[in-house]
Amino acid sequence: MPFYVVKSDSFEVQSAYERSSRACLLTDAQSETDIPSEILSAVETIEMGEASSWHPGYIPPQSDAALFWFAGERLLCGSSAGIRHDLLLPGRRSFVAVHYPCLTDMDLIGLQPRSWTTGACEDYINCSYRIAASPKPSPILSGFLQGSHEPWARLCNLLQIAQEAPERALTGLAGMWGEGRLHPILATLVLRNLIVLLIRQGNIPSAEQLLETGMKAFPKYAELPFLTMWLRARQGKPQGVVSYLKRAVEQSDPSFIGSGGENSYRAQWVLGAVAESAGHQAVAYRYFSSGLLAKPAFEPSVVGILRQRFPYRVAHELQIFDLCAVVRREPRYFEPVFYFLLLHRQIDAARRMLELVRPPEARPGMWHEQLESVAAAYRPASWPTAAKPGVMLIGNYFSNASFARINREIGAALMSDSTLDVSLEPHDFALAPARAFNHHEALSQGLMRRVAHLDLTIRHHWPPDFSRPSSGKLLSIVPWEFGAVPRRWVKEIEESVDELCVCSRFVRDVFVRCGVDPSRISVVPYGMDRTVFTPEGIASRPAGSRSFVFLFVGGAIARKGIDLLLKAYQQAFTAADDVTLIIKELGSKTFYRGLSLTREIRRAMRRSGAPHVVLISDEMADKDLAALYRGCDVFILPYRGEGFGMPLAEALACGKPVITTGLGPAREFCPGEASYFISAQEVEVPKPHPPLGEMAGPFTWFEPDLEELTATMRCVYERREETRQRAAGAAEAVHQALDWSRVTALYLERIRHLCLR
Repeated sequence: MPFYVVKSDSFEVQSAYERSSRACLLTDAQSETDIPSEILSAVETIEMGEASSWHPGYIPPQSDAALFWFAGERLLCGSSAGIRHDLLLPGRRSFVAVHYPCLTDMDLIGLQPRSWTTGACEDYINCSYRIAASPKPSPILSGFLQGSHEPWARLCNLLQIAQEAPERALTGLAGMWGEGRLHPILATLVLRNLIVLLIRQGNIPSAEQLLETGMKAFPKYAELPFLTMWLRARQGKPQGVVSYLKRAVEQSDPSFIGSGGENSYRAQWVLGAVAESAGHQAVAYRYFSSGLLAKPAFEPSVVGILRQRFPYRVAHELQIFDLCAVVRREPRYFEPVFYFLLLHRQIDAARRMLELVRPPEARPGMWHEQLESVAAAYRPASWPTAAKPGVMLIGNYFSNASFARINREIGAALMSDSTLDVSLEPHDFALAPARAFNHHEALSQGLMRRVAHLDLTIRHHWPPDFSRPSSGKLLSIVPWEFGAVPRRWVKEIEESVDELCVCSRFVRDVFVRCGVDPSRISVVPYGMDRTVFTPEGIASRPAGSRSFVFLFVGGAIARKGIDLLLKAYQQAFTAADDVTLIIKELGSKTFYRGLSLTREIRRAMRRSGAPHVVLISDEMADKDLAALYRGCDVFILPYRGEGFGMPLAEALACGKPVITTGLGPAREFCPGEASYFISAQEVEVPKPHPPLGEMAGPFTWFEPDLEELTATMRCVYERREETRQRAAGAAEAVHQALDWSRVTALYLERIRHLCLR
C-alpha cells in the first residue's frame, strides 16, 4: 500500500512510498526461539541458519533492508519500534552498541553495523537498543573483524581479544588511542574501553590519569565523569562523587556512546552504592529506585533494592509502585521479588503476583505452598506446645539514637536465646552502616529471618503503635518524658496491649496516674555496656579545651535543658575562667530536626566575653563517646523532661560525677554520693504541645532552679578534688545495676512470661 509524508502546514508532499519497506533478518541462529521477539517483530522475512553471505551492506533479493543477529546474543534493551525505525529509512547503515563482559558491573563496549537499507549508505548510530555479545563469537563475525581495517571493526576485534588476552587488548587499544585520527565518537569509545581494562588489570593510576585527560579533551562525554564516580565508589572514596554526577548530567552530549544511563539511572546506582556503604539507607533507596523505572529495569539497581531490609510501610509502597510492575514486564525477577515480598510480610502482593505472572518452572504447587505457609504464620492459630514461641521485635537498629541502642541489645539477646524463634524488623531506614555497631552480625541475620508462627510482637519505636497485631500478643516498650500521656493511648493500651514496658518508676507512675491498669505495666531500666563505658581507657578532649571541663551529651533541645545550661554557664563563668563546656549534641539532622537549638549555641559561642564552649555535631562511636566522658571533670544534664537519662548512666559508668535535675527518673539510678541534684518544680509545658491529641492529665515537665544550677557549676569548679572524689564508687554501682547483661535478662524474663502465659 503506498503512503506519503506531507508537511503539516502546506500539505506539500515530502516523501512518497509506493509500498511498505520489506526488511529481512539474517541470522546464524537455528531456531526462532533463540531470537528476541523485539527483533523478530521488526522484520517481514527471515533467512535463518546461514550466515556465510553476511557482510555490512548485503541485502537479500526482494528486500529493502537487512537486520543481522548472531546466535547467543542477548538484547540488553530496546523495542521493536526503535529497531524498525532504521529499517524504513533508505540509504542508512545503522550502528548499535555491543557489550562485551569485563568487570562484574562494567562492560567493554563496541559499535557494529547491524542494519542497512538500499541506497547510498550514510552511517548512523541507533541508540534505541543495545546488544550483549555472544559468549562464543561467531566465526563469520570474527573472520570479518580480523580482516577489516575499519576502525569500528578493529575496536570490536580488540574487545573480543580482551576476553582471553587482556594485556594484548590493552596494547592494541593504547595504539588506537595514540593514533589521533579517529572520529570523536569512536575515539571516546576507545578511550573508555582502555580505562575500563586498566581498572580490571589493577592499573588505577594510569586509569585516573586518562580520565582526567579525557574529561579535558571531551568535556561533554558523560561517560568519563560517570566512570570517575564509579571508580571512586569502588575504592571507597565517595568525596566528590556528587559533583561528578552533576557534571555528567549537565554537560552530556547524547551523540557519544557510554554505558547507557551514565547520566541518569546508572549514575544514580553508583550514588546508591555509595550511600548504602555509608549506611544512609533512605538515600540508597531513592537512587536505586530510578533503575526500576528503566525499561528493561537496570539489574544492579534491582539487586541493590532486593538486598535491603526495609520497614514494612516502605516495602508496601515499593511493591505497589515498582517491584510488581518490574516482574510483570520481566518475569525473570519473579523468584527474588517473591521472596522479598514474603520477608517483608507483603502477602497480598505476593498472591497477586502468582495470579498475574507465570512463575518459573518448579515443583507443582511449590510457590502457593510457600505463600500459604508464610501467610499462616501471621494468622491466629493453635500451635503445638512443643513449638518454639515466635517473637518479632520491631524498631530501629542501625543509628546512634537511644532507641536503636536499646533495640540492638534486646535483639542480640533474643537472637542468642535458643528457646525462641526470632525475627527482627526495622521500623525506619538505617542511618549508619551495620558494621559500625556491636552485634551487627546477629542483628543482620535476624533482619533476614521470618518466624514460623508469630506469638509475640514487641514494638519499640517512635511514634508508638498500639494496634493489635494480626497474630499473638503485643509488648509495647514506650519511652515518655512528661507528666501526662495522650488520652487515646490509654484507651488503645487497654484494648490492645498485653504488657506495657517502661524504663523507670517515674514513667510508670505517669501512666498509672493517667488511667492505665498498673498490672499491665512492667519497669525495665535502660542499660549500658560496661566493657565500653568504664573508668579505664583513653580519655579525650577537643583541642583547645581548658583545664576544667563540663560535658553535656544529648539533643540540643529545650526538653534536655540546653538553654538553661547555657544561661547558668554564662552566669557562672567568663572568658577569663579556665573552664570549657563541651556540648556533644545528638540528632539535630535526624530525630531532633527542627527542635535543635544549635544556632543559639553558636551565637552564645561568639558573644564577647563568653566562657569557652565547644560544640560537637559529628557522629561518634561508643568507644569515642566513652573517651569523651572520661576526658571531662563533670557531666551535666539539667533536663526538663526525661524518661531515663542514658547519658547520666554512661558518665557515671566512666567514673564521673553528674549534675542533674532532682525530680524525675535520675534519683532511681544515680548514686547520691556521686550526684548533684538540682531542685526543680513541676510546671505546665509551654505551648505548642506535641501533636498527640488531648492529654489524660496536666501536661507537665520540670523546671530546674537556674540560680542553684549556676551556683553548683561554680562550686564544683572551685572544689575540683572534692568533686572528683565523690564519684569514686559510682562506676561499680552503675555497672552492677545497669549492665546490659542484667537488663536484657529482665527483658527476656518478661518476654518468656508473655509467651507462656
